[in-house]
Amino acid sequence: MPLRYLLLLLFCLISAGLPAQKKPFRFGAVGYYGFIFRHTPKIGSVTNTHPFGIEAYVNALTAGRKGWHRLYGYPEVGVALGMTEFNHNMLGQVVYGIAHLEKPFACSPGSGLRLKIGTGIAYSTQPYHPQKNFQNAALGSSINYAMRGEIFWTQRLSDFWQLRSGLMITHFSNAAFKVPNMGVNVIGWTLGFGYLPHPERALRLTPDSVSTNAMKPYSLHFSGAFTLKEVQLPGGRKHPGAVFSAYLSRRLNAKSAVTFGADLTLNSAEKLLISRDTTLAGDRKPDFKRAALTLGHELYISNRLSLLSQAGIYFYQPYRAEAPLYLRNGLKYYFHPDVYGGIMLKTHYGTADFLEWTVGFKID
Repeated sequence: MPLRYLLLLLFCLISAGLPAQKKPFRFGAVGYYGFIFRHTPKIGSVTNTHPFGIEAYVNALTAGRKGWHRLYGYPEVGVALGMTEFNHNMLGQVVYGIAHLEKPFACSPGSGLRLKIGTGIAYSTQPYHPQKNFQNAALGSSINYAMRGEIFWTQRLSDFWQLRSGLMITHFSNAAFKVPNMGVNVIGWTLGFGYLPHPERALRLTPDSVSTNAMKPYSLHFSGAFTLKEVQLPGGRKHPGAVFSAYLSRRLNAKSAVTFGADLTLNSAEKLLISRDTTLAGDRKPDFKRAALTLGHELYISNRLSLLSQAGIYFYQPYRAEAPLYLRNGLKYYFHPDVYGGIMLKTHYGTADFLEWTVGFKID
């Protein structure tokens, strides 16, 4: 992508932050260089390269008006637009937009270690094509999901300028909505800057206290999720599925809870694979349903938003098309203290299984 498009993205982000004259914000740019992690042998042909990229961002600085601001050490919440050049003729480039949260490990207005997590959407310029790009087994569609994790150090240079550098990992995948879909995991070193136009507006305000009156030590969560998955030949129909989950949540503090429960997966894509598997002898086919035990953690970002991370192991998996272990990561949004929706990505050893569109409720 030509540099002028990235400069245009930076201008748009800065312009988006300018109307908020009374709210402190920071904008900047980050470049990165790294490698593609080989999470499966099926993408071995594209891992002998070093991708690089650049992104522009705008962050809103929290100032303690809400309880979770203080709870997370006054984090910055923002959006980033960027481009990754894979430096490989089969992968081309991706242009992405990510919403993120930056959490400091120490409440310091100057230098310090920070953690960034975010998710968004990405556009691939050279996805799989049966004639033009049939060797691209990593990205099967133009539209993909993007997930980002980064740990970095910020160095205060002045009241206005900030230097930042660290280590990041970004995952691009379409969550098996189209095949092939091995996904791409880019690990890279980052270097960039941040600029604070109005440092006087970033002064800390007296925070509200974090309310824990409604926080109960134990709660039961029940949810159902809808899924779509494409299998075998590219361009085929999308097969629906459902996931039913139940787990016990033990609240540790205002930010964290541990979970233990079970999943039941009903996936018609799995049923199709069984019916077409020529290695299965006899008329009686194995059951397509799967059941698993899960152990996880829920990070409460605010009273409405939380990040759920779970690991599962199948105890009932008659047809072993997938690995016995999986991970589920995603966001939950509480429309009501006891009712929530969510988007979860389920993966087996770094390869996406499907995306879960979830609704659920909890009982304290």
